[in-house]
Amino acid sequence: MGEAQLTVSGRLVVQGEAEAPVTFVPFPDDALDDPQVPSLWTGILLAGDQPSELEHAVVAYGLRGIAIRDGSALTDVVTRHHGVDGIVLSGAAQASLDRVTACRNERHGVFVGDGRDLVLHAITSAGNLGDGVRGSPGSTLEIDTAWLRDNRGHGLRLEGDPAPNALVLVNVSARNNGDSGIDLELGGLLSRALAVDNGGDGVRLRDGFTVTDLTATGNAGAGLRTDAAPVRIEFARLAVNEGEGLVVTGGAQVEVAASDIRDNAGTGVWVYGVEGVDPSITMSGSNLVGNAEDGGASALHTATPRLRVQTGVAPPGFSDPYFPEHPLFDVEVHCNGGQNCGVGGTRCALVGVDDAPPLWEAQIQQGGTRAWVDFTGIETDQLRARSGNCNCNSAPCGFTEIDVQRVRMLESGVVDIQLSAGVLAEGRVDARGNYWGVFPQVAPVIHEMVVETVDFSDFGNRAIEGTGPRPEP
Repeated sequence: MGEAQLTVSGRLVVQGEAEAPVTFVPFPDDALDDPQVPSLWTGILLAGDQPSELEHAVVAYGLRGIAIRDGSALTDVVTRHHGVDGIVLSGAAQASLDRVTACRNERHGVFVGDGRDLVLHAITSAGNLGDGVRGSPGSTLEIDTAWLRDNRGHGLRLEGDPAPNALVLVNVSARNNGDSGIDLELGGLLSRALAVDNGGDGVRLRDGFTVTDLTATGNAGAGLRTDAAPVRIEFARLAVNEGEGLVVTGGAQVEVAASDIRDNAGTGVWVYGVEGVDPSITMSGSNLVGNAEDGGASALHTATPRLRVQTGVAPPGFSDPYFPEHPLFDVEVHCNGGQNCGVGGTRCALVGVDDAPPLWEAQIQQGGTRAWVDFTGIETDQLRARSGNCNCNSAPCGFTEIDVQRVRMLESGVVDIQLSAGVLAEGRVDARGNYWGVFPQVAPVIHEMVVETVDFSDFGNRAIEGTGPRPEP
């Protein structure tokens, strides 16, 4: 069929049955047994003067599955094995997806464009090579129950011009996605969500949000990370993540109540400023225990200045040196490659004293790489970032950048870290009335803090009950 497309300018009504769905697939049939042959036709475009209705249908092996530009409704529809996206909502108004599955598509399961008043209910988006749900809704978007799993990118990634309270997300489950589970640039409500075993952060908030009854566990990054304001988090469980439990940075203004932040490999709560902009956080009635234990190893988590260097086609550049006060434990490095790089790519490195071999080095082309560099047993009096020029084949390659974002250091006597705050010139940490563990576990918290910045008085001597996600009514 090639370029064939079913375009609906009027109204299309499809009423299949659960045992016998109406199937839209290309010809010949013998191609359908091969899941590696999408794009045999263009797909279905719904752009009518009145809404279409598709119920109990399967759409497969197109360039895209179904594109909706009106107020059409899909119910019990499966869209799979497409060359781009399973479903595209672009310019749609009051469209709805109910019990829809988008799987094994070459890009995103569901892409949301500049639609308005969109409702997604009981959707499944799984095994896509991009994100489970991705887009920039122009107005309100409501998702009530979604299973977003095993996607190579994010489970849910929504971005665009910030609009207050644009999103209402309830019962969203993001599991085992390659990047962050839930990454949101627009404000709104996130309630009863799960972010579990994702390759990045469990939840990333870039605009004001209210978060209730969240479970974020087993993620490769932080349980929740935000640089937004205002953000309120209540009845959350941020636990057993490979990074921190909660990261509050930049100009974020955050309130945390009745939450459990425990047993994370990194610091329970990490608060730090970026480029002169400081966050503030108020915490109450929460448990912060068992974080950053690292199997009993002593670790001091500090907010150090970033070491940033950029180079273009000039010789390699170096950042200003950083002189650590204690032996290094590990260092997080983020390296961005320039555009149009040739085979040689970009060389990013961490170096110590002059003329010494690099302590860490990576060679990439376009895109970026993020890594924790283990410095256990390595002694160096200084640390610098070095960024080499890329092989651009005489083409402009833009700038490459290496950014040392944070440093963890060894210091005897520090067993675990429940809360870490750098020196905040403007920001404040109000952490009164929480449970930090029993003495001497609470000693490292006191050791970490700057008294003028952090108030953690009135801490209790027993765990606080009633924290974490509440049972569903």
